[in-house]
Amino acid sequence: MRSLGFLAACLIAEAGALWPPSFHFTDHVIFWTVGHLYATGGSPYDPAAWIAAQTYYQNVNIDLIISLAVPLWPYPPWTGFLFVPFGMLPIDVGLWALHLSYLVVGVSSAIVIARSVPFRSWRSETLALLMVPTFHPFVYSERIGHFDAYLLAGVALVQISHRWSRSLPSLCSRCFSGIDDGATSS
Repeated sequence: MRSLGFLAACLIAEAGALWPPSFHFTDHVIFWTVGHLYATGGSPYDPAAWIAAQTYYQNVNIDLIISLAVPLWPYPPWTGFLFVPFGMLPIDVGLWALHLSYLVVGVSSAIVIARSVPFRSWRSETLALLMVPTFHPFVYSERIGHFDAYLLAGVALVQISHRWSRSLPSLCSRCFSGIDDGATSS
């Protein structure tokens, strides 16, 4: 518990570094727009949709990419569904909700990963917990609005699945045997 206190103090101390600059200069708008396009039946692969979005909310990054005439959404189609909940919100609310989700998911994932390692003391656990929120690439990606926190969540989920994998066959066999017993007894 002491380690989480140090983590909270660290996050408060670096709040200014995690605060995004104007959304006109970050990738938040790109990801909100993708979620909005999916939510309204549009496609992030349609250049006209990006030009229309740019007239609604000016963003330096979208402007640059449109001027270069390159595809704006380089990710596979299924990644856009991650941003639909934010795209369903009004843009000013959705951008802040997206940024807050990055912070919550990133820090929660760091806690899950750090807690999955058996530490010998609370000091080493604290050090492990503080490594993610003070790691410059993490802080930078959070600040500019990239979804690296969700990638970290994927690592945390893999870690959780490895922890549960030992008991998963046992759990599955109990479920199947319970279903089989119920079906044969009637």
